Amino acid sequence: MSDALPVIYTKNFQYNFGQIPEKDQKRIEYDLTHMNKQDVLRQGRFKGELNYLRKMNNGDFRIFLNYCADCYEEFRNDINCAICDPENLERIIVFFIYPRKKLYQPRKLQQMNITKIEF
Repeated sequence: MSDALPVIYTKNFQYNFGQIPEKDQKRIEYDLTHMNKQDVLRQGRFKGELNYLRKMNNGDFRIFLNYCADCYEEFRNDINCAICDPENLERIIVFFIYPRKKLYQPRKLQQMNITKIEF
């Protein structure tokens, strides 16, 4: 079994993560901190504009994340990630977490403002 990858959380994720029940927080944090490369690559990709992000369902929540090495190989010419470091690609970046039913409301993805991500 391979080692768990280091995880970086964006400010948006940390804010929304603090608003979900503590029971769910513990479960989600455990799952994220114990993910290895194979676990991340097993997660599906979004379609369309967000195709560089992977989606992870955890209970009633959808988590937007990325594996840096995967993103760097496929999308480095299309995306300017603020913390992209070719020397340190073995890590996971967790961008957003939302309740799934809230996420499917009309225009919710446009309101998330994917282009303004703070670490």
